[in-house]
Order: sequence, then structure tokens, then C-alpha cells
Amino acid sequence: MSFFEKFFQEPEIEPETRKDPIFGTLNSDKYGDWHGRLKLDGRTIRIILEGAPHDPTGYQIRYRESIVENWPTIVANLRHTLFAETDPTESGLTPSEVYDSLQSFVIRIPTDSGFDYDWTLSARSTLDKGDHLIEIFMFGDTHKGYAMQG
Repeated sequence: MSFFEKFFQEPEIEPETRKDPIFGTLNSDKYGDWHGRLKLDGRTIRIILEGAPHDPTGYQIRYRESIVENWPTIVANLRHTLFAETDPTESGLTPSEVYDSLQSFVIRIPTDSGFDYDWTLSARSTLDKGDHLIEIFMFGDTHKGYAMQG
């Protein structure tokens, strides 16, 4: 086995589907993530839980409950603060207008809080011709920064 093959092996996780009493239908992938859906503000949002094939952790269950309960506050905070530190665009868009352009939300919750953030919210903007993924690092119901992927 070469040096790189050792680090880039495909995991040996067999995909499965299960009904979880809290998260509903979850489908695992071969990389060790559960995929499901949440209904928030009439919008279906994908949710990814790290840790398959194991059951969701207490941490993930608590954060799901917190996200569902605080979603209106989370959205309000993001609409007004997410891009506030950036210079206005030439077109004069406000942070709220940029936030409103985000689509295809995905919530990702790790197995525990071993990161500088609690969970991430990713989306793509209809304003971005490059179709970059915006990954927003969340701490509770406020963001701790974001990164552009792609």
C-alpha cells in the first residue's frame, strides 16, 4: 500500500436506511454520515449527522432540538449580521438581501463539540455565478464566521 492509499482508502461502511424516533428516516453513506431532512419555516432542509453507522448522539439530538426551537432567531441573526463586515457590493445589496439569496440549505451536526463551532449551515447563493458553497460556522444560534468552498 502506498503512502497516499493509506490515507485515501474508501471506508468500509455499508450504507443503510433506518427510522430514527427523533430524526425520522436517515440514510447513511459510505463515508460515515447520516442524511435526513428537517422541515423549518415551511422549507425542507437537508441535515447531515456525522457518526454512521452508530445512532445519533445526545449532542446531535440536543442541537437538532435547539435548531428547530430557535430557527426564527437563527434566521433573523444571520439576515442582519452574516455579511455585515463585508464592503457593500457595487449593486448596493444589503446583508439581508445577500442572505435572502441563499438556497439549498444543509445543516451538518458533528458527533460532539470538539470544534470551534457547534454545527454548520451551508448554502449556495443565486447571486454567485461561480456556484460556491458558503459554509457558515454556528455557535448556538449565532455565527462564528463563514468560508467559501469551491
